[in-house]
Amino acid sequence: MTTDEFVAMQKAYAEKARLRTYDNWDRIRTLAAIVIQPHCKRKITPRQLLPLPGDKQKKPHKNVAEKVERSTADRFSKLMKVYGNP
Repeated sequence: MTTDEFVAMQKAYAEKARLRTYDNWDRIRTLAAIVIQPHCKRKITPRQLLPLPGDKQKKPHKNVAEKVERSTADRFSKLMKVYGNP
């Protein structure tokens, strides 16, 4: 096994272990949410009950394609105003 193959294998194993640990914690918090739900007035989700570091999600980016389409449509309408309809 080469050094690069070993590094790739080591990274894959570490990722697998990390995902296994996260999965176990996710099961525990889901079970806790199910157990505590009858005693709460409001609905509580497992993420609200026990937030985990892996839950952090990236902020959704604005759709770039929409911006491009809008700007293209705006430029086209300006050109049509300047040159008139054919």
